Parts: sequence; C-alpha cells; structure tokens
Amino acid sequence: MGAEPAFKFWTLFQDTFWDNPSLNQTDRSYIEQELEYEVDSFIKSAEKNHWNLANGNNWTPVLNNAALHWAILYFYEKPEKAQQVLKDVLNYNWKHRPYYLSDGSYLEGPSYFNAAYGSIRDMNVLLKSSFGQIIHSFNWFAAAEASSQWIITNVSPDGRMVDFGDSWDNRGLSSFAPLELMLHREVLGLSPLGSQSPDACLSLLYFMNSYHDHGFYDPWTVEPAMARDWLSITRSCNATRQTSTTLVFSEYGQGMLRQFRPGATAAGETATDITPYYSQANQTYLTVNTVPNATPHREMDFGAVIWAAYGNRLIYDFGYGLINRNYFDYDLFVRVGGKYTNQIDHIIGASMIIIPSAFEELDNNGWLRKLYKAEADGSIGIIEKKTIDNISVIQADGTPVYSGSSPAEFARPAMTGPLEYFYRWLVPIEKGNFLIIDSFKAKPGKESKIQEFWLTKDDLNTGCNTNLALTSNDIQLSQPDSNSILLEPICTMVPPGAVSDTLGRIRAAGMEPGSFQTDVPDFLPSDADFRDDAITTRGGIAILKITNNSNEVERRKLFRWVPDNDVSEDVRVFLLQASTQYMGGLPSASVTKVTSGCSAQQACFDVVVSGSTNRRITLTRNANNHYQLSGLQ
Repeated sequence: MGAEPAFKFWTLFQDTFWDNPSLNQTDRSYIEQELEYEVDSFIKSAEKNHWNLANGNNWTPVLNNAALHWAILYFYEKPEKAQQVLKDVLNYNWKHRPYYLSDGSYLEGPSYFNAAYGSIRDMNVLLKSSFGQIIHSFNWFAAAEASSQWIITNVSPDGRMVDFGDSWDNRGLSSFAPLELMLHREVLGLSPLGSQSPDACLSLLYFMNSYHDHGFYDPWTVEPAMARDWLSITRSCNATRQTSTTLVFSEYGQGMLRQFRPGATAAGETATDITPYYSQANQTYLTVNTVPNATPHREMDFGAVIWAAYGNRLIYDFGYGLINRNYFDYDLFVRVGGKYTNQIDHIIGASMIIIPSAFEELDNNGWLRKLYKAEADGSIGIIEKKTIDNISVIQADGTPVYSGSSPAEFARPAMTGPLEYFYRWLVPIEKGNFLIIDSFKAKPGKESKIQEFWLTKDDLNTGCNTNLALTSNDIQLSQPDSNSILLEPICTMVPPGAVSDTLGRIRAAGMEPGSFQTDVPDFLPSDADFRDDAITTRGGIAILKITNNSNEVERRKLFRWVPDNDVSEDVRVFLLQASTQYMGGLPSASVTKVTSGCSAQQACFDVVVSGSTNRRITLTRNANNHYQLSGLQ
C-alpha cells in the first residue's frame, strides 16, 4: 500500500530531472532499478491473479495508480513492459467498478471511498493527459447521480464523518471528490468548463466541512472545473427553505435524517456565507446502518444509529475498531496461539438491539469461545423511505438478519437467528427531535431480556481546547428517572473547543415495562482477560473499551433499555430530544404507553414535548402478525 506515494514521487522526480545534469547517472540508474523491482512484483501479481489486485477492493486502484505512473514514465524507453503494465492496470481497474453502487454509495464505506477515489482521480488525469482517454472502468454517470450527496451527508453536523464499520470519524472532507462528481461532464471533457450547474445547497454543505487547502495538496490533480465562483453558487442556496431531509441509500444500506434549526445556537448565528462552518451547529442529525454484515470492512450491527445535534455527537458508534479475524465473526474476543484480541466493536459495539439469549459458549477442541450469534452471516435486511401521516420516515426491516440462518464455515459455527421479526423506524418530529421505534418478537425458547444498547463517548480528558487533539470529547451521562437519560457534552465540536451548551435527552416507554440501566450487563463473559481489557466502570456507569487499529483506546459509556422481565414480543418508543441553553434548555417531555382508543391489534404511545409535540404513535399488526408503524398523528 506504500507503493502509491513512493511511485508518484519518484516517477515525477525522474521525469523532472530526466535530462538534468543535477541527477547523475548512478543515482538515476539506482532509482530506475528500484522502481523496476517493484513493477516486476506488480506484473507477477497480475499474472497470478493475486487477490491484492483481483479482489477489487480499495487496494486495487491504489496499486494500479502506482504502476500507471511507472508505465507512463517509461512508455517509450521500455515499451513492451510499459504496455503490459498499462494493460494490467486497465484490466484490473474493472474489478473495482462494482464497489461503486448504483445508489451513489461506496461498498466499503466513507473512509475507504476516500482511500480509493483519490487513486481513481489520479489515473483519470494521467490517462487524459497522456492518451486523451478517461478511466472508463469508473462509472462516472451512476456516481454523479448520488455519490456527492452520499459523501457529503456522511458528515454529521458535529463536523465529523459517520463511522459505522471500518470507518474513522475524521473531521470534514479532505478532497474535491463531491464537487468533481457533480461536475463529471466537465471533468471528463464532455462539456465545456463552466457549463454545468452544481447543486447549490449540496455545495454549501460541502464547504461547511472543507478545511483549509484540502484538495490543493497535489496541484497535478486539481481539475480545471474547480475554478469557478463557488461563493456565488452557495449563496444561491435558499437555506431558509431547508427544514428537513430524509435520505435512504437502499442498495448500500443506510438512512439519514437531517433537520435545519435556524437560531438554535449562538455559534450558528455567527456563520456567514463566506465562513459557513458554524452554521451546521444549527442542525440535528440521525443515521441508521443496515449494510449487509458480510460486506468487506463492515460489522454485525444492523440497525445501529448515530445521533448528533447542535455541534455535538450524542450517540456514538465504536468507529473503526479492529478488522475482525475471518471466520471469527461471532466471537466477542479471539484467543489464537496465546494471543488475545478484543473485537466487541464488531458485534456488540453499537447503539442497537441486543438479545441476551444469543450469547453462548462453544468448547472448540478445548478452546472455550464466547459467542454472540444474533445476526446471520451474509444476511441482507431492507431499508426504505416511507410516508406516514405526511411524515417522511425511515424503516429498517431486520427480519432477514435476525431470523435467518447461516452455515458453518471454517471456524465460524452454524447459527439461526433468535428473532421472528425486527423493525426499527427513524422519525423526524418537531423542533429538531427524533423518534426511534422498535418492534420485535423472539422465536420460541429465545425469550430473554431483549434490550437496546446505547453508546456515548467516554473521555478522561475534561478540558476544552481549540486544538481538537487536546479537547475533551466526554459526554456526561446522568439518569434523572427510570425512563430517561440526560447527555451533556463537556466541549463542543462545532465550534471547536468551546464549552458546550448542548443538551440531549432520551425518554422511552415500551409495551412491556422496562427502564434504563447503566451497570455492566450480567450476560457478558466473565473471562479475566476480557473483563480487564474490554469493560470497566466510571461513576457507576459501564464503560466498554477497545484498542483500535491505530493503537488508541476507544471508550464508550453504555446505557441500556432493559425490560423488567424476559420478553417474547415488544414495541418500544424512544424520544431523542435535543436543545441548547441558548434556546432555554430542554422542554419537559414524556413518552407514555396508552390503551385508550387503541385496539387489541395495536400498540399505542403518546409522545408529548412541551410547546411543540403532541403525537399518538400507533403500531398495528399486519398480515404476518408483525407490529408495523401505522400512525404518527
């Protein structure tokens, strides 16, 4: 993977000093030989159809880009080998094409899109300038339809990337990719420069999170189409018309709700059309993950959510964590050859439904394994946008995931899911608030205290600093009563390093009685290594931990909605309510199960937020006897 920067630098170096006496022949020959050793390795990989190229994932364009730089530099001096390398590059680029899905998303997630697209862009520039040809293997037209929106809306209004699966919550956007894709016809030379009209509001969202001179680091790759009056373009977005957006990327498996709340924060009121960064502090955001769990760089976390409001993230994922060991998908930790590896991020490290009856021990040839077998490997759920009582909602149907089966394969045991059905709905309501509604039923014999995990950030640092590497990300968690949790960030992310005045609260009610709990779940393994490494407490609150791929410790406070008794079937409503001290704090609110006016085939709840919301939430059994969201009046 280090070949790309090395080849980009040294081929450019050779080209620049090709006839310059400053580079003596000995050094020139040495560089040439070292590059050729690596190119020979590339040719061997291509001949053997090695997985590092044939797999087609983000590695493929990175390695191809390195090889293409060499092939163009030596196209006339070493024609036979250069043309062979060029053919291999063009051939294997087609292996990468399916990773860009028709709904505009990238199969491996936002972080790996950033890793792969830069190489695609580089190769396109090289091929155009050298041969007058674009890179045809990239589906420019399908990507242009929705990729920009998918990339930009994967930045939540705390200024950080959504980090489901193997993704990092990096701050902002580090390339021009979204803008280039909006202007793909100009980039490809199919339309005159300046002739396309990029989406003004999408461009504004981009520039809210485009930092410094990102995109200009490599002047060789800056497209002429970027030279336009972006300020005039973004000014044409009438932000006052934006109240909310509901987006679903059904092929990929993700849904997003975003609400625009002018006047919500002091920081947001200081934003200008020239410096729009702070304006995202006047937004709230909720996203749900339904990516198939067998997808590369993804996890077993159907229905996981991330919630951000008014410049802060309130409900978290575990982020990149660790890449799980192949065929150990159900293991909470792995102990192979005496080496222990914690991988809770892969199966329980998300804000999602957790089924205690799915935990089990497996004595595997004297090696005692701790498994969580809730989601069938390779299963695919369904995510849709629906309109209920004139509200655009997201429905995530996890029935195929939690009820399906998968066979044994190598170290992965066979399993059958513990639920008959599972649905999760995301609903935007008044004043930037959201509802999450779950309905499910366990299979016979799988009844247990089925519960929802909720994760928020735990950070031992308590100081605020405009240097975001030093500022605290901690979210203070308290429990005013049995059915509510209060979340108070110490410092803001937008604006960076200021003392936060954001307040978040989750209130809940279920068809079956339950309450929030903050202790360590009693069904987690008692293994000494696991307990020492993955679980602790702080102030009586359970903390889950993992040392991630960058050797940094990630800590998450855990709170759970837990039924009073084992349940077979239940419906639950969670009110995600956020405000700021600038707006006067959190209004009083309630979520209550009701029976009046509710038939025997329905589950009904009243959601009330003082001064804004008074809604009856109704779920009705469908033909399959599943509770389905039917009313939001």
